[in-house]
Amino acid sequence: MNLKKILITGAGGYVGTPLVSRLLEDGFDVIALDIFWYGCYLQAHPKLVILKADLRTVNLEDALANVDAVIHLACISNDPSYELNPAFSESINVTASIRLIEQCKKSKIKRFVFASSSSVYGVRQEPRVTEKIFPEPLTVYSKSKVIIEEYLKNADDSFDVVIIRPATVYGFSPRLRLDVVCNMFSAQAYYNKVITVHGGEQLRPQIHIDKMVLIYKACLTEKRLFSGEIFNASEENYSVKQIAEQVRALLNRDIEIKYLPILDGRSYRIDSHKFLDFFKMNLIPNLKAGIGELMNYFDKNPDMAWMDMRYHNVKKLKNIYNE
Repeated sequence: MNLKKILITGAGGYVGTPLVSRLLEDGFDVIALDIFWYGCYLQAHPKLVILKADLRTVNLEDALANVDAVIHLACISNDPSYELNPAFSESINVTASIRLIEQCKKSKIKRFVFASSSSVYGVRQEPRVTEKIFPEPLTVYSKSKVIIEEYLKNADDSFDVVIIRPATVYGFSPRLRLDVVCNMFSAQAYYNKVITVHGGEQLRPQIHIDKMVLIYKACLTEKRLFSGEIFNASEENYSVKQIAEQVRALLNRDIEIKYLPILDGRSYRIDSHKFLDFFKMNLIPNLKAGIGELMNYFDKNPDMAWMDMRYHNVKKLKNIYNE
């Protein structure tokens, strides 16, 4: 399977931005489709077409012309963002996704890679939450991911699909997010000297953003994939408390960890041995490196307005909805 021209939805996002750069470096032609609510941090490149458009209304037939594969990242991401306006979120995560899938079938797209979420499993007691564990989503966001997974599973056998269930991503991206747990704790420690932890024992699987980029690239270059394959993608299952303690230890300053009553009781672990065995990719935990990258960026931007809505999805979406 020769996949040369790739359309990425959500290409201006936290993961999409470095993914576009990596694919361009590796010789792919890329169409970057995004509404760019958080700004565009993509650099001009002769093999890059930037398509600023709403996934719900864009002319998909034109967008997919001569495209070989699609990586579908676009969504209203995470539970708090989705719950701000569930009907609007559903129009993107579900309705627009189905619209995209149907046009991909008509356009004879050779491979469709869907970014689902590890949160689809819900709260589980099993010591190894593998891809064989049936999803039990607890939130409308994770339910939206399961809806699209099921839609893809029921697709025609000729439609080549790969589903990735990522852990929470951490590390630096030009389109930086400071509302995911590791990044948020890093910013709190650097700028406030206090890390605020609600609860602490709840587990959050993590994966470095560079590894996430390599995983999506592998889904394009691996020829042995069977349609319908599902892969968990994580490095390690950390408790929220462990993440906070690693941030404090690496910053090597007098940082307070302030423990407050739990607000989000979700606790889940995932097992990524299937991915490791299949792709033979190194997913050794890299939390210290990711925290270090963020601290280096903060050192270069000591006066950064880190609470600005551009770094926080919920804040930005609230502003958009109020416009």
